[in-house]
Amino acid sequence: MVASKNSILNSKTGKSVVVAFDHGIGGKIYSPNPRTLAEKFIAAQPDGVLMSPPLIHLCADLFVKYPRVVPIATLVTLVRKPKFAGPTQVFDFDFAVEMGARAIKNILVIGQTDGAGMLENMKNTAYLAQRARQKGIPFMVEAVAWGEQVPPDKEAAPEYIGQACRMALECGADVIKTTYTGDPKSFKEVLANVPIPVIILGGAAGELPAVFQGVRDAMDAGAAGVAFGRNVFQSENPTLMVNALKELVHNGATVQEAIAKMK
Repeated sequence: MVASKNSILNSKTGKSVVVAFDHGIGGKIYSPNPRTLAEKFIAAQPDGVLMSPPLIHLCADLFVKYPRVVPIATLVTLVRKPKFAGPTQVFDFDFAVEMGARAIKNILVIGQTDGAGMLENMKNTAYLAQRARQKGIPFMVEAVAWGEQVPPDKEAAPEYIGQACRMALECGADVIKTTYTGDPKSFKEVLANVPIPVIILGGAAGELPAVFQGVRDAMDAGAAGVAFGRNVFQSENPTLMVNALKELVHNGATVQEAIAKMK
């Protein structure tokens, strides 16, 4: 991991709380005013925020006001329904840096039926890793099992998540964002074979006790943090939600202590 002001990981704990606010690129989530919403969770100073390069530029003054928050540019998007397509790079690396990105994220999807598409996905991931290394900025890979060959009920299976993380590692990731396998034992086994930081994605918004318990379990298994989107920006109070996640990730809080932070 790059040791600099751009590091996605907190310098004191080596962990990370990232807000994933890049869903709009693929048209999956509608937000009435992304700038106004971003102000709420950036004010809580998460370690990083995933955004499209233009949205990073739109929020440039917020990243100046809160310099510890690293803007992470998502360069690719994909479509899962009604038919899987992608990942496809829609933003150029240099453009993202010009827009203010201090870290880069790509998506690597295993289980794709299109072999040529899978190879292109791997090639693009490795290329972006090279560019990030040359530029001296962190490179995050979202390693997931969303391809058509993976049954929907197996997208969190440790054998698939382990394979996805290994491929992300081999392609040059500094940090991996992936799906939590659902239990500490299996996730710990996955992490044992991945010698770089791994943070978990959030998925659909859920009930607080279950969401926080999943974070606590993943952290206890050795996760390096979280990259949560809908659980933050669809929360009634995004600022408090980020604070609660920071307590879980950085301070080892219990589920009940995290819930108390929401009041």
